[in-house]
Amino acid sequence: MLLLKDKATNKEQKIQIKSDGGLTKDEIERMKKDSELHAREDEERKESIEAKNVAESTVYEIEKNLVTYKDDINDTEKGQIDSLISEARKAIVTNNKQSIENATKNLTETSQKIFGEAYQRKSSKGGDQPPPNQQQPGENVEDGDFKDVSDKK
Repeated sequence: MLLLKDKATNKEQKIQIKSDGGLTKDEIERMKKDSELHAREDEERKESIEAKNVAESTVYEIEKNLVTYKDDINDTEKGQIDSLISEARKAIVTNNKQSIENATKNLTETSQKIFGEAYQRKSSKGGDQPPPNQQQPGENVEDGDFKDVSDKK
């Protein structure tokens, strides 16, 4: 309760401030129970979203590898990977964590095997040799030191 006094007229007025906008104890308890009831759903949704993120990242990386190894994998291998990418994308749309994780696992395992074999084939063909526009044997190249002589103030 506040007591206000107008100094010019000497009139007094009492004002009481009440909080009408707050929540009652019953409302707070109901909200707590609701949050507890939905905690499991929220956790499942979180896990599903995390699985989707992993799957989308995996698909992206594997598609990049398809470009990198396009000359080193055959059509059958590419078809296998494309099919598994398609399955992973379908699983992502379902929002089913288990389905997404299984599709991602299948895609990862198969692509690692195929890309590993492609890397081995590429290495055995001499794929680690420098491209023809780089230094050729017999060229005389010397390493040297340099010193920056520009004015630094």
